[in-house]
Amino acid sequence: MPILPLLALLASLPAGAPQDAPLDPLPAKDAAITRAELEHHVRFLASDELEGRGFGTSGSQRAARYLAQALAAAGLEPAGVEGGWFQPLALRRYEYPAPPRLLWKGPEGEVQEAHYGVDFELRIRGHAHSTEMLPLRRFYGFNPGGIPQQGRPDEAVYFGATPNERRDIFRKRGIADLTDWGLEVELDEGEHGYEPGQPKAGIAPRYLAPDEKEGCEWIELRGPLKLTMEERKMSHLQLLLEEVESPILEGNVVGRIRGVGTPEHPELAQQVVVLSAHFDHLGVRTPRSKDKDKEGDDDKDRICNGADDDASGVATLLELAQAFAAGPKPARTLVFLFTTGEERGGFGSARYLAAPAEPLEHTVADLNLEMLGRPDELAGGAGKLWLTGDDRTNLGAAWREQGLAIVADPRPKEKFFQRSDNYAFALKGVVAQSLSSFNLHEQYHTPADEADTLDYAHLEAAARLAQRAAAGLADGSLQPAWLAGRQPKSPEELQASPPEPREKRPKGADAKGADPKGGSGGDAPK
Repeated sequence: MPILPLLALLASLPAGAPQDAPLDPLPAKDAAITRAELEHHVRFLASDELEGRGFGTSGSQRAARYLAQALAAAGLEPAGVEGGWFQPLALRRYEYPAPPRLLWKGPEGEVQEAHYGVDFELRIRGHAHSTEMLPLRRFYGFNPGGIPQQGRPDEAVYFGATPNERRDIFRKRGIADLTDWGLEVELDEGEHGYEPGQPKAGIAPRYLAPDEKEGCEWIELRGPLKLTMEERKMSHLQLLLEEVESPILEGNVVGRIRGVGTPEHPELAQQVVVLSAHFDHLGVRTPRSKDKDKEGDDDKDRICNGADDDASGVATLLELAQAFAAGPKPARTLVFLFTTGEERGGFGSARYLAAPAEPLEHTVADLNLEMLGRPDELAGGAGKLWLTGDDRTNLGAAWREQGLAIVADPRPKEKFFQRSDNYAFALKGVVAQSLSSFNLHEQYHTPADEADTLDYAHLEAAARLAQRAAAGLADGSLQPAWLAGRQPKSPEELQASPPEPREKRPKGADAKGADPKGGSGGDAPK
């Protein structure tokens, strides 16, 4: 790499990032999209050295450095903060050094302790809050008249109604939710005879923005403790939590190729196309008792390498950046956005949309690349791709008219349109869709998603197809548009039409976003 781009790269590293770490080798440069370059990118990003590119880890930071290095070598200009490649996220990391404790009083005033993961589950809203011993107030759906308009932070609350009943009652009463009480209590939907197993070790780290919405903690009672609650033998609850705050070095990587318009339409230079993919993954999986084999072996592979998800999309985006930079200047400005935090609920896309490299009102499309590493027979096999939200915009039909092998998402019930970074753009009005060939393979979100499992001949063909699709956006020959009534208006779309239950899917083939996350001590829905 020439010395000036190298110095610019190092100078633009996030504050606190290692400035003297050696740069990782890039593949031999070729203006064409090649299998060799794609495979090099995937094998580096999905290597054990990067430990699954977990959000907020050194592996993720190293991946970001590599992406910035590759964009600089390709000749793009940085489009991050203060002229650098990086767009830091304003987040803090919160860890929990001990499992949460839940104390409760019985009918005689005796205090007993529940076990986390056995007797109760916990969801933290905003910062973790310990409580005093709170009296428990009960309300039931068939008699909602006594519910106050405003909660009491010195009481715990239980509302005995289904979620739909509660939503209807709250709407009629003008109550937003229960988060302004001291604790919210719910009951597990399973049978009373829940088999406890082993208590959980603790809560996974969480990441919060400075303006994160606060609220009371949510407790779900399980097993015998659920029965105790139903029989009204519980009068008070106390939650004890410990939270440790630390900074986090994490951010998007953003590059740009400025558009020049055309002689007939110079105004195209002011229009923007975002090409995106997420580079984060799940990191190192916490050992779980069910992962042990019959001999109790704890040495199984725990690194979720994320070769298909989404090193394949990132590698393709790097190749597109290099190809467009080596060719004629595009009519529209191209922003190459490598997001982080997609697996944690879309932190990276939200960060970009809050402060985009180019004005959002000038952004005509976001074409997102998500899991391109394996052929999908439902899309036509090797070298073919499918498009999320195909029936929402004019792009899929336009590409097929051009002879491109891009079909509609063959699994609409999985709601993939709502489950990647494109959706955040779509909610802002930008025509935003994802290209993919994810075939619900069993290695999804497991340590088995390794670089050796990808079909690199297919990935090369898919990357070339993605380039041809992006070319029509870059040269201005395609004008992206929502079809009448098909622009998404609210994230409630996802809640109103959930995917199929897991038990109806192929074994091990969780659809993207099937894992609940929510302020995701686990993984965020895609």
